[in-house]
Amino acid sequence: MKINSTRFKYQNSDVFNLVRSLDKKNKNIFFLDNSSSIGKEEKSYIGWNVIDSLELFLGEKKAEKIIEEIDTFIDKWSSIINEDEEVDLMPNLYIYLSYDFGESIMGITNNKEKQDSFFDVAIYVCKDNLIYDCHTENYVYININDFVMSKDDLILRFKREIKLKDTQ
Repeated sequence: MKINSTRFKYQNSDVFNLVRSLDKKNKNIFFLDNSSSIGKEEKSYIGWNVIDSLELFLGEKKAEKIIEEIDTFIDKWSSIINEDEEVDLMPNLYIYLSYDFGESIMGITNNKEKQDSFFDVAIYVCKDNLIYDCHTENYVYININDFVMSKDDLILRFKREIKLKDTQ
């Protein structure tokens, strides 16, 4: 797999267009924001078009086995290299770990019945990623596929993907 990336200016208000356009055709869209510490923000991530995932329930396996599967999954995707010298970012893994999973790692026995049907561990790799750099106020669009795309082709894909007339 190859990582294609480009950095560009983009209107913050147009992120709503991204969400609106993706909601209809994508089962999953992920938001990861690290702005919990005011003034210490680094990057915010949006990912869509899932190309790989790991979804596990705790009841099926012991925590140690799940951790081994998580390591294998992360190793598989950590070998991707972004050869674009302009953009030093990598696509993000979107990871959810349940409270019950945390308790099982610590060896806490939990006899309560699970209240939801969501996975205890869920990790997603998205083909398309939009990363907002809070310091430069630029966006980086990253696409993972089997071929190299030019910067122009990448921006055209992004415009088509979210139905924008102009990304400035």
